[in-house]
Amino acid sequence: MPQTINEEFTDEGDMTARQNDVGDLPTSYVSYDLETTGLGANAHIIEVGAIRVFDGYEDERFSTFVSLPTGARIGAGAFAVNHITPAMLEGAPSMDEAFRAFSAFVGELPLVGQNVIAFDNRFIDREAARMGLRSPTENGSFDTMILYGELVGRPRSLAAICEHYGVDNEEAHRAWSDARATSDCYLALLRDARSRPVALCSVKPF
Repeated sequence: MPQTINEEFTDEGDMTARQNDVGDLPTSYVSYDLETTGLGANAHIIEVGAIRVFDGYEDERFSTFVSLPTGARIGAGAFAVNHITPAMLEGAPSMDEAFRAFSAFVGELPLVGQNVIAFDNRFIDREAARMGLRSPTENGSFDTMILYGELVGRPRSLAAICEHYGVDNEEAHRAWSDARATSDCYLALLRDARSRPVALCSVKPF
């Protein structure tokens, strides 16, 4: 009997889930990650990293800092994790510039990410709504945290998934490095899933 998504996963944000054969999961996609000033809804994006993949092979990397809005600060907790300082953001593109560049990089490809359903996608959707633009999340999203939790179990942090599959995360908690590691983990998940009599799920926001 194929596995189906557990109910606990449908509680991690506004989303729906449908069962798929592993062969339905994309091998062409954009894996992405954000670094922010904090975890709250009013936090700001300060780095965007992404890896574009076609047919399982890395095509191109996208990486940019994002300038802080006037008066915004990087929270102590965020700095402790990503080590990004205000000085590193000086002269960086504005959020509008970074969003348009990221959207162009993604094009029509689906997104892959770690915990993107509950976290990163919400920031992308917020900026798209603010700018009156289409959100790249409308292409569909595949969350490695959810897929790994369904296939393997817990813990399902990016560090745990990397350790399980022997993936090197060159500079953990920097957006470009996390995006690449997540892509490698996603492809490892697909290979793992193909070796088992299971079904994984595609998870998309409403």
